[in-house]
Formats: sequence, structure tokens, C-alpha cells
Amino acid sequence: MGDVFLALRRNLKSPDGSGTSLAVMIKGTLPTGGFAAGSGDWSAGLEVPLSFELNDHLSFALMPSVEAAVDEDRSGRHLAYANVVGLTDKLSDQLSATIEYQLERDRDPSGHQMFHVAGLSMGLQPNDDLQFDFGVNAGLNHAATDVELYAGISRRF
Repeated sequence: MGDVFLALRRNLKSPDGSGTSLAVMIKGTLPTGGFAAGSGDWSAGLEVPLSFELNDHLSFALMPSVEAAVDEDRSGRHLAYANVVGLTDKLSDQLSATIEYQLERDRDPSGHQMFHVAGLSMGLQPNDDLQFDFGVNAGLNHAATDVELYAGISRRF
């Protein structure tokens, strides 16, 4: 088990996801994972998800972000920024599939790196206020992690 990731998202436009949607998300990581599985310190960042409906089933999304990321040597923080672009297909009223591409620039003092990542995810939304996400990311260059699996739960209040 790694660090705890927390986020607070506020929808600014079209919270139901119809039309054009815009939100801001403040995120942070708490160093609960220990030395072997954790980053060793806290981090914080901001994401601005933006999506556009292309038709009844397809939507296009952008998600620029900036973060105070933990240094590789665990002794401070540095600037990291990224953008994710994605295409989502609404397969049914409760199920969607998304393909994404992420480009990230990490300015760690031990060496700056650029990461290229492709992702595929599924979202199951049993009701309007609850969603379960499952996905896999694959690194497209040497700097990126080879494979990441993830799962998540989102609850609207």
C-alpha cells in the first residue's frame, strides 16, 4: 500500500457532464506509504479538467496540471507539470471507456525528465453520485513507468 492521495474537485460549468464542462481540482498526497512504497513527503497540486461533447457518445477532454512534487532524494519539492488529452466513449448509461495520452515534464533537481504515457480506463457509474474507475497506463518512453494499474471511487456530495 502506498501513500494516500486526496483531492477536492469543484465543478464550475456543467457539473452533469453535458456540453462543455470545466472544473478545478486541488490534490495532495500524504506520506503514509513508508520508505519502500511511499514518496517520503507530502505533495500538492492543481488540475483543471475541461471536456467537450462531440456527439451523443463521444467527448474530448484536456486536463492541464501543475504540482509541487516530492524530490527524488525525498528532501524537498520541485515543479512538475503535465497535460492529458483523452477521448471517451459512452458505451451505455452506466459504462464508459476512455483512451488517453499524457505528456509530463518533471523538473526534479536530480535530473529533468519528460514522460510519455498512454492509458485505457473504464468508468462504471451505478447512479448520478457514485463512480468506480479501473485503468491501466503504459509508458511510451524510457523515463515513464512501464505499466501502472489503478482503481478509484468518486462520490459527489
